[in-house]
Amino acid sequence: MTLIIPKVIGVKEYGFWQLYIFYTNYVGVLHFGWIDGMYLKYGGLDYDELDSSYFKSQFSYFIVFESLVTVLIAAFGLIVDSGNNQFVVVSVGLYLLFLQWKTIFFVYITRHRSDSGICV
Repeated sequence: MTLIIPKVIGVKEYGFWQLYIFYTNYVGVLHFGWIDGMYLKYGGLDYDELDSSYFKSQFSYFIVFESLVTVLIAAFGLIVDSGNNQFVVVSVGLYLLFLQWKTIFFVYITRHRSDSGICV
């Protein structure tokens, strides 16, 4: 990446790419421990022992919360900055939603179910 991409897209654009990569490295903490707390509290239970209505409501609240955080980041990017920096900040806000969805559904739920032998 560091040898080929700067030649293809130019030095300035590569700088914005690196800024995007830098910001996305810190986006993972913007769930403020919500997912980790649910995993720590209920991680040892079997799937049949979990209260599905509780998790449905928690996931709904979490998605609304992360959507608000995304809107705040995107609004901050639109208000404070302009040009390419604006595009980078708005893109990071959108990346936040996809990362948090992936964290919930593919990291915690799938890992737990595959460890118990239900899913391969």
